[in-house]
Amino acid sequence: MAAGEPRAWHQALAYAVSGERRPELGVQEVPDLDVVAAALAGRTVGAHAVPPDLREGIGAAQLAALVTALRARLDAGAHPVLADRAPDADERRLLADVPPHHGT
Repeated sequence: MAAGEPRAWHQALAYAVSGERRPELGVQEVPDLDVVAAALAGRTVGAHAVPPDLREGIGAAQLAALVTALRARLDAGAHPVLADRAPDADERRLLADVPPHHGT
């Protein structure tokens, strides 16, 4: 494949986090994480080895960086934000717990 040719960016990214083939995501010259995140909204994020046919023409480092960024986007809405309140006794105990070598 020559540079600038469309590749299965979105399909590879979707497979990396969902383990599902998504041929409807087509091929692109450049990836758009917003499109992939929208296609995967509500799905469980995992780690899956991308098949060679979906990786064709995509560099390993590029794919790894994009998968990391995609996971961050997908995880952003999955975790509740802490409320504006003081930590309770158990939370204070956990916050104060540091390894013995800390600060030495």
